[in-house]
Amino acid sequence: MLGELAAHMFAFGATIVVVAAVLIVAYAALVVVGIVFQGDPGGWLNFIVVPVGSLLLGLLCATAFVPLSLISLRLGKASIFAPIAITVLAFGAWEIFIAEPPAAHTIVFHAIGGTLAFAVGVGFLVYLSVLVISRKILVVITRR
Repeated sequence: MLGELAAHMFAFGATIVVVAAVLIVAYAALVVVGIVFQGDPGGWLNFIVVPVGSLLLGLLCATAFVPLSLISLRLGKASIFAPIAITVLAFGAWEIFIAEPPAAHTIVFHAIGGTLAFAVGVGFLVYLSVLVISRKILVVITRR
């Protein structure tokens, strides 16, 4: 029981870091484009709001992945498709439920949704991978 909790804690922490990193790197690419084309490096948004928001989204995702991982791992080998399903669901939710901007078909709107969906899917893949690997490591360590 304690080993299972430790495995989930490792997966939880790794997921927060990976989701936040994907979003921060994606935003950094936008900042670089802004610097190159407009000469504007941005302000407090780059150093406070985006990292904190990314960490909060990582925490939210990791929290949601705990029950999803328990369901997914019961599927056996089919669980490899779970991150793809999560990505598609996240992108679909973005496209359906998020209020569309005035110019509804802007590429930026869809790119933001795609980036968020990719971050969520990669986060779930990381969660499952770290969970499985840490379970194996903990079994080897605690075996007597």
